[in-house]
Amino acid sequence: MATKKTSAVRFKDPEEKYMGSEPSFNNEEDWPERKIDIMKSFNWYNHFCNRKEFINDLIEYGKTNLKLTKEQIALFKLGGTFYIPITIGALVRMEERGLILNTYEKKSIGKSILENIQHGKTLLDKFSNKGQMEDATEDVKIEVITPQQRLRSKINKTIMEDFRVMEDTWIGGGVVVLDAYELMKRHDLPSMAVGMITPWVKDRIDEMQGAIDKTCDQAVDGYKHLSKKELTGRVKILNKILDDLKRHQANSKTVRKVRTKKPVAATKLVAKIKFLKESPEFKLVSINPTTIVGAGRLFVFNVKTRILSEYITSGPDGLAVKGTTLQNWDQAKSRSTRLRKPEAFLPTILSKTQRQINNAWENLTTKDTLPNGRLNEDTILMRITNG
Repeated sequence: MATKKTSAVRFKDPEEKYMGSEPSFNNEEDWPERKIDIMKSFNWYNHFCNRKEFINDLIEYGKTNLKLTKEQIALFKLGGTFYIPITIGALVRMEERGLILNTYEKKSIGKSILENIQHGKTLLDKFSNKGQMEDATEDVKIEVITPQQRLRSKINKTIMEDFRVMEDTWIGGGVVVLDAYELMKRHDLPSMAVGMITPWVKDRIDEMQGAIDKTCDQAVDGYKHLSKKELTGRVKILNKILDDLKRHQANSKTVRKVRTKKPVAATKLVAKIKFLKESPEFKLVSINPTTIVGAGRLFVFNVKTRILSEYITSGPDGLAVKGTTLQNWDQAKSRSTRLRKPEAFLPTILSKTQRQINNAWENLTTKDTLPNGRLNEDTILMRITNG
């Protein structure tokens, strides 16, 4: 399919990794694969769009090609999209992007538009006769936007736009480093959004890594204007974006409100506890302190001293809190250590298994010390486990 741009790309989505970008054509009347290319385009628009998104395109087509009057346009709008299949809207959009329509396609578009105008007139007659808007709209099929579609739309208008600006800057020779963790918070995106964003990031990493390793001829040719050092730097930036997305996902889970009502005793126990709710510097958010009571293991991190502590319960009743001090922890099993590179090690505490944490901890070069059990306003309550 041709790549000449004849109309601005309007429909964007992280799933373009699998489906490709919005189709465009080269203003040709016919070519051997025309039917195949059009069917592929129908599949693309059916996946990414709904009929309402083509209303303005159809109105513009009607004005230009069918010479619709203002009255007809008003009736068309009243008719909604009742007689407009998504393939008709897609054909109009494809014409804007370089497709020369044949006679059959033009007739199909015109027929659908005129039928929709007639449907609008029918609704107007009902409205005039009965005087109730409910009667005028009772036959209109309402398209419901799912929460996932609404979230995907928000992603495309916010953080994905930030990523596209970053790419454009790279293409222009500039250097941009985005803080994805901060962007996710600024745009108020939930943890579910991470799964919709990561394919876009991973796709770019794979492309650039293929150019670096020379395992993909297309990637090598596409990035031949960049040195290996420049490509490696961009891959590093993208990997940091992935880490920030994972951290946002982990932190979003920790701040969820506990649905089940906590025992009153636990609430009273933690009433005087001191801790740091959030650390923008280390991109950490504290868990609900009431979950500490009865837990088998607790990880805390002091942002001021950079000391990471692991408290392990000494009995079957789990950990407890008295004032600002932890109770019921085993001094023989619990440990603390000062982190030289917290940014590299803390994600392990948030997302890995206990065995993986132990292996990573053993590789640290700093010596372990005995924690004191006291919590203060510089302490992030990172994670609890029962194992």
